[in-house]
Amino acid sequence: MTWEVVPGVSSSIGVPTGTQTTINGTLTYRVKYDAGGNTRWILGIDKGDGTPILEVLARQETLTTSDISKIDRLAIPGFISVVVDSSNTVIRVN
Repeated sequence: MTWEVVPGVSSSIGVPTGTQTTINGTLTYRVKYDAGGNTRWILGIDKGDGTPILEVLARQETLTTSDISKIDRLAIPGFISVVVDSSNTVIRVN
């Protein structure tokens, strides 16, 4: 694996960068799939405020092993709390 350093950009596995939002709610579905050898999950979260189900993307290569384990073990339906970036990609599972 190689890492590229891009001037003005800072990122590290498990370390949030940029704009962050915490999403709390009920996990209503979890879709797991493979993308080029990396696992992805689409998580459907009902925030309980009457808005449509929010879909967030979790990417195996940007999460810690602890976060990955949490995603795999979450009950459906069950409480979920995640921190996402501005594109609704999961940065951390609380």
